[in-house]
Amino acid sequence: GEPKEEAKKPRVTAAVNQLGPLVPKVPGRLKLVVVSTFEDFFMEREVLERNVFTPMRAHCTALGVCLEVVDPWVGLRPNQEKDFLGSNHMLRIFIQEIESADVVLLLFGNRIGTDVAEEAAAVEAARRPWLQRHMERTGRYGGLLEMSTVRILDLAVTDQVRVIGMLRDAGYEGGLPEAIRNRLKNEGARAAKKLKDVKASVASKGLMQEEEYPHPEGLAVTLTEMLTGITSLTFPRMMDELDSDQARHENMLQKAAWIGQGAKGKNLPDDVEAYLDRVRKYVVGEANQPLAIVGDAGSGRTSFMQAAHLRLSKRFPEPGTLILTHIGGSNNEARDPMAWGRKLCQRLAKKLGIELPLPQKPEDVLSEMGVWLEAAGSTGTHIVLLIDGLDLMAAGGLGGSGGGASGDPLAFFPKTLPPAVRCIASLGAGPALTSLAQRGSGAVTLRPLEEIQKQVLIDEFLNRRSQPPLESKARQKLIRGARTNNPQLLASCMHELNSIGVLDGTATAEPILFYMEADNLTMVMEKCLYRWESTYNGKIVGGSLVRDAMTCLWASRFGLKRRELQEILHLGVAQLSPLMCDCAPFFLEHGGTYSIASEALRRAVESRYVPTPDAQAEAHRFVGDYFETGSTPARQAQEVPWQRAESFDLEELIRVIARAEVFMQLTSNDSIRGDLWSYLSLLQLHDMHRNLATHCKASCAALELQDPPLEAEYIADVFTRMGQWLAEAGYMEASTQLLIRGLELWGKLEEDDDRLAVCSETLAKVFGNMSAPEAQTYFDKAVNIRTRNVKAGGRLDEAFGRCMNDYGLWCKRNNKREESMRHLLRAADIWSKVLGPEHPQVATAHLNLSTVCYEGGFLSQAAEHAQNALSIRKVAAGPRHPLYGEALVNMGAVELARAGGDTTGRQRREALRMLQEGAALYEKARGGQHPDTLWAKSFLAQAGPDEDIEMEDEEDEEEGDGK
Repeated sequence: GEPKEEAKKPRVTAAVNQLGPLVPKVPGRLKLVVVSTFEDFFMEREVLERNVFTPMRAHCTALGVCLEVVDPWVGLRPNQEKDFLGSNHMLRIFIQEIESADVVLLLFGNRIGTDVAEEAAAVEAARRPWLQRHMERTGRYGGLLEMSTVRILDLAVTDQVRVIGMLRDAGYEGGLPEAIRNRLKNEGARAAKKLKDVKASVASKGLMQEEEYPHPEGLAVTLTEMLTGITSLTFPRMMDELDSDQARHENMLQKAAWIGQGAKGKNLPDDVEAYLDRVRKYVVGEANQPLAIVGDAGSGRTSFMQAAHLRLSKRFPEPGTLILTHIGGSNNEARDPMAWGRKLCQRLAKKLGIELPLPQKPEDVLSEMGVWLEAAGSTGTHIVLLIDGLDLMAAGGLGGSGGGASGDPLAFFPKTLPPAVRCIASLGAGPALTSLAQRGSGAVTLRPLEEIQKQVLIDEFLNRRSQPPLESKARQKLIRGARTNNPQLLASCMHELNSIGVLDGTATAEPILFYMEADNLTMVMEKCLYRWESTYNGKIVGGSLVRDAMTCLWASRFGLKRRELQEILHLGVAQLSPLMCDCAPFFLEHGGTYSIASEALRRAVESRYVPTPDAQAEAHRFVGDYFETGSTPARQAQEVPWQRAESFDLEELIRVIARAEVFMQLTSNDSIRGDLWSYLSLLQLHDMHRNLATHCKASCAALELQDPPLEAEYIADVFTRMGQWLAEAGYMEASTQLLIRGLELWGKLEEDDDRLAVCSETLAKVFGNMSAPEAQTYFDKAVNIRTRNVKAGGRLDEAFGRCMNDYGLWCKRNNKREESMRHLLRAADIWSKVLGPEHPQVATAHLNLSTVCYEGGFLSQAAEHAQNALSIRKVAAGPRHPLYGEALVNMGAVELARAGGDTTGRQRREALRMLQEGAALYEKARGGQHPDTLWAKSFLAQAGPDEDIEMEDEEDEEEGDGK
């Protein structure tokens, strides 16, 4: 029934607003843990999942964050409750999940639940002082709900967790069917007294948000309002993909902060201070190569990078210095040098306002990386790149392709750094380090830990967990062992000893010998896998929990959300939770996604579970199959094509990227937009690309046959975007067919829709590339639609200017000079009004105008436009960018033509200087045999031999229409 008004009691207000904004414990993730008794809340679980958690996950995804809901009872059958309560697993699960939660939903009904076995509770109390105090105060441990509530209240007092307490109407169970009521046995008077005391303790702290809710649906409505308010206040704006990605890398640095040499930020050893001083001197110096931080696996490279990041951020703050961090081991995607290059350019564009074309194709990323760094340095901001795991990136990329087929593992990295750019890169011995040495890079080699440093690390580990000092013999074994000179090996041993119970005295020190037998860090992780297998493999039927979970995480590209891992392995929360908590020190969690953060663990997983190429391909297929059938379109686009590429199922790769929903995600998501070009390059490399256009056409045709029909706008958009991309990829015939059909579909919707203009313009450019006369018809159609829209009150936009520029270039190529001039002038006017007169696009229009005038013999006008382009690009792109080089060459060519037969005059010398300077910029940025370089040098060849002229070394880019 409805709640009675007279039953409402005055509430006590908590010291902290439980429904106000909070600081998530993991960036980009809001973790909600549900705490209740087991069988009497089954209705609430079903209703909350359907009416609250599913829509709230979608709401949080739209904000760019993750809602992680953990209810340890979900997935357990009634006959499993006693087994889990009989051990200490369920108590440990609840406590560990509560301690890592941001919000706890505390549900109370008419039961307090079965008491946890005293022996199991005592094991937990030995490592949890608060639970021991509870036992001393009350004389008993009590039930799971009671002990969980004690911990929740402890954490709520210090605002370490927000609490939403909900009390169900006592009469609710009376309205349930008799068969269900019979399963809900009466616990008796003593249990009722315990439950009353627990409820009172929550209410006394002002944490009971709703008293006597009438039914699960009412609870769902109230909880939705509360969670919507919390998420809106905690995440007031959508989390930007680039900001989230940068935060993930910095989060990984923070995770490594206490491991190894000098990462605590206090009392640094002398050698670490010397290392950091070397880094400082490098940053303020004039080196044009990276500084390498060298060490074996686990030697503390990431920890040292964290210390360097902390020191440099304080010494060289923004906006004068921009520090960009990348951790190559944070997930598989971070190992891809092409993905790193694209994101680096995106970050520079966002942070520094650089308005240059973002490279997407792998070959463009390789050629433009140095250009972008040069442009960034030209803004007056100093750039510091911190790259941890440069050697991982050298072996990364699709199929382990690294930087390309040149034989240089660092082919993706610029040969030299611009004057305002520094790079500090950590890596181990191998081909990548050899490549850096050949380039002349300096290096800092990290030394092994000394005994005093080991003592500090052990003490810090124990202090952070409020644990007593380690027993003397055990401590000496760790400190004096030669293998623990490796800081991550020592830290890994400490984590394992803590999980086993050695550090809190519930287990003997014997396991120390087990781990100390390992020769290196990877072997320690293999021993960890063995221990986890012996502890957790009984938690699933017909499989190996550790093997299956670790293999899926190893194979994933961006990592896996806990819910995804549960679905892949068909597990309940309580079956997976202990392993995830035990392995947390070796995982990176960011935005609700888990990935293997320890490179040694990755190698151990690979060696133990997927040692052969066939086994690795099968793992990628398994993960790809899950995402293809059981995930959202966004996650499908992130994972499925990449998994097919990694398993080398290239026919499947073609099918997947041609699927409309995946293709639309790949073309609309900035973080993976370049993936299409990487997949195409892989297909071309293996001569498997010929059927791609056929699959794209079949995919589009299937859209029109779906029943029930899809939205007409969506179908037209797919035809247009797929046609545009196929044109860029060189599939002109297929592109034309799709764009013509797209044009028909847009025309049925609205005659003057801007999207119809986009489709018409794209089709015009395709016909133009095919030298077909139909191009003019479609250009006219696009221009007329845009003109009518503006006259009807629409706004001028950058796309209208681009349309006029493209039309002007087409007219120029087809000897329609007057029309070309008219369209290009209009492009310049539109871009000036929309983007500002100093925007690079305006320079592009002037440069194109200069070429039309040059070819028509109107050299004075050509010089005027060339000078405008030169002035704008010098400021916008910088004097070392090839875009400026293009403007120099155009200006030089015009001035050379104006000099005529005068072979000794000042005008000719100035023209030659500009030509030589422009050609040098091209050669530096793109190499001596690049078409742009050869084009620039062609004017010098036409000018004939002349004396050498001193010139500056310059560089940068965007597309004009060179002479």
